[in-house]
Amino acid sequence: MESFAGELSVALSSPVSTPAAPASSREDAFASIRRKPKDACHAVLLALEEAVSAAHGDPTPTMIFAGIMAALERSTRPSELLTLLSLALPQVATEVLRRKFDLVAEVLSKLVIGDDDQDDAVSKEQQQQRKKNKKKRRRDDDDDDDDPRKKK
Repeated sequence: MESFAGELSVALSSPVSTPAAPASSREDAFASIRRKPKDACHAVLLALEEAVSAAHGDPTPTMIFAGIMAALERSTRPSELLTLLSLALPQVATEVLRRKFDLVAEVLSKLVIGDDDQDDAVSKEQQQQRKKNKKKRRRDDDDDDDDPRKKK
């Protein structure tokens, strides 16, 4: 799979014919997150902006989008990233989204499938624990039957 992390500079440096959103709406894209400095999404947004700024200068919604997608490829708890993605997508140029559709679909599909696999694993683990508990209760009940103090 082509990686967003490896693609970040290439994808963002190529010319895009569809203009990005105006600066005023770009600033508004994450305004709801910026107003909540104690929120986990705020911390993730700041980290993304710092990483993009260090590598490419002033972060744009398209750069933030690429950073979110790169982070989603490696994330095990993507809820904050998905929140930021929902805010960034409307601000990203249509052509960029079209070019990266297959990669976006693949990353998001893996997240959905991964969640199902994780739920299945938890479910199996819970089933095994229930079986162990049931066996233990049976043994305890059998021990109680052998105990003369417990008999009436």
